[in-house]
Amino acid sequence: MSLVWAFAVGVVGVVLFVAFSKRVGHRGLPGFVERPVLGAALDVKVDELPAKFVNKLRAEKFAPLSFSVFGQTLFISCDAQDAEFMLSERFEAFEKGVEFFEVFEELLGTGIFATDGAVWSANRKAASHLFSTGKLKKFQAEVFHKDAHMLADLLAETNGREIDLQPFFYSITFDSFCDLAFGVSFDATKEVARTNTKPAFQHSFDELTRLAGNRFFRPLWKLQRLLNVGDEAKIKRDVVVVNGIVNQLIEHALSLDAAAVDGRDDLLSLYIAYARSSGAGTPSPQQLKDMALNLILAGRDTSASTLTSLFRLLHHHPAVRDKLEAEIDALTAGTDDESPLSYDQLKSFVYLDAVVYETLRLFPPVAADLKKTVVDCTLPGTGIKLNRGDMVYYFIMGIQRNPAYWADAEMFKPERWIEKTDVALKLPESKLPFYFPAFNAGPRLCLGKRMALLEVKNAVVVMLRRRLRFVMSDANDDLMSWACFTSSAVISLIPGLRGRIVRR
Repeated sequence: MSLVWAFAVGVVGVVLFVAFSKRVGHRGLPGFVERPVLGAALDVKVDELPAKFVNKLRAEKFAPLSFSVFGQTLFISCDAQDAEFMLSERFEAFEKGVEFFEVFEELLGTGIFATDGAVWSANRKAASHLFSTGKLKKFQAEVFHKDAHMLADLLAETNGREIDLQPFFYSITFDSFCDLAFGVSFDATKEVARTNTKPAFQHSFDELTRLAGNRFFRPLWKLQRLLNVGDEAKIKRDVVVVNGIVNQLIEHALSLDAAAVDGRDDLLSLYIAYARSSGAGTPSPQQLKDMALNLILAGRDTSASTLTSLFRLLHHHPAVRDKLEAEIDALTAGTDDESPLSYDQLKSFVYLDAVVYETLRLFPPVAADLKKTVVDCTLPGTGIKLNRGDMVYYFIMGIQRNPAYWADAEMFKPERWIEKTDVALKLPESKLPFYFPAFNAGPRLCLGKRMALLEVKNAVVVMLRRRLRFVMSDANDDLMSWACFTSSAVISLIPGLRGRIVRR
């Protein structure tokens, strides 16, 4: 009995020690509430991450932060010099790390976004052949134009009733990228418009993306996976759906002869043709699946997030909306609303470019990227001393809202991209990506940047050319608050983007 009492007293003592032995910050830097063993795990909750990070960074005037979770030290930097150091100058000193690979293994496999070193280099070399100007022009003519007009038709048919615009954007970009990746469309947008629900493949893909990303802040996720409970049981079910459909499409592509493959323009076929012509032989089904899912995640989600943020911003800034509509009206005057916009035509929209880039500056789809430190080093901008194994967020949103680089940093001012009066925009073009890393920078600069911009600009022009406007329902929507954002790899709005489509 005495042993039982001793054990009970010991447990209570440990609980009290953990509960009351706490401090704020880590390694001499501002941060969150830290407790023994747990670190900031109780204070940094996965569902509150976006607002938690942003509010703390604002309070600290975008100075570096540090916190720990179960013994793992993490830093947050909003400094462009640090970003350049990690992404270019000492590129080899930082990696995604095995933790990142394990978290996204079911979704990304050994694809370009989850790997490092030689595997990453080989993937990037192969993928670079998929984004030539000639292919982009073909994609614009045959995919983006068609899908944008379908979206405009569906939105016009809502006849002023309240809708959630965000699922429309995630569905149309999903349709486009599945068409690009596999040569087939799942007609997700029509399904959303008709039933307000997603097709099974899109639903499982979205859930897999969200739940896998949350593993970073679920330290017991491997035990959950072993026991097949909670979110890990859901992931397992979603993997079955996604793999079942993708494997069928890959099996069909691999069954085609060389002439049939050469006659197709989807990325799956282009990848197979490139591998065969380069002497690498036919890619395995697993390689093809990883390539396709990596490209869908990177291209589709980011474009949908950008479109959602852009139309939200246009609602809040009618003067910008009016100026953008005037440019589109002027540059498309005398042409039929249904006539396709060419790749070269879209390059002539100066103010549209500015609006898109300013949207990406304030609301980058990937708000932060995480790197693992391979060797001891010191970040040059903030002076943070990193030990091997430390994790570092270069906080993209923070860099792009840092008042040291951007005037009126948290204001929506597309004109800044034309007038170029900000510190960041006066820099040589080679330096700008480190002050505006929405598309990453250095060796990992986004290969699909031009394609993503093409898709977004095409959708905006088609909708506004059809004289469609979006009016939000929420009169209290706060652009400065990040409490409305999910904590997934690509930001999206938890309540959606509800409102009405009206004609001007």
